[in-house]
Amino acid sequence: TTPYCMGVAATPLTVTATANGLGTLTYEWYENTTNSYIGATLKGNSQNYIPATNAVGVKYYYVKVKNSGCGEVNSNIIEVITNATPATPVVAPVAVGCGTLSTAKVSNYATYPTGTTFTITTATDAVVAGASIAGDGTINGITSAGSYKVKAKQGTCTSETNFTIDAALP
Repeated sequence: TTPYCMGVAATPLTVTATANGLGTLTYEWYENTTNSYIGATLKGNSQNYIPATNAVGVKYYYVKVKNSGCGEVNSNIIEVITNATPATPVVAPVAVGCGTLSTAKVSNYATYPTGTTFTITTATDAVVAGASIAGDGTINGITSAGSYKVKAKQGTCTSETNFTIDAALP
């Protein structure tokens, strides 16, 4: 089982089968909400199938391989888990006085569920030591002007957005 994040393309499910010169192979991919062959819905007719990741939850897949000369067989059932992807952080600049670096605030910070972790990185993904987000969403601990990212992570799923800290004016 490989968990996927909602909206991120899944790796294709693939079957390898050979007819050994006895007929032609066809494929039927099925999806189910339970770990069962019973009640599954036909989803595709090729050797590969890409599971949808547009909804959070668990789905089960199997492929039925049919041989025109020798019958048919079902594969093992494969579990595919789709986890929620956190909302993209909305970062707004915060005006400050003369001689001070600008700052920024994650305006939708209060909407994230408990357990969401946040990381501040440079534009090249280096973690900014000491940077954090306060309870009101204010980004603290950035000591130089530049381009940054704020990343919100829930479980294995991450969303991110870019923001800029402007240089201090005299």
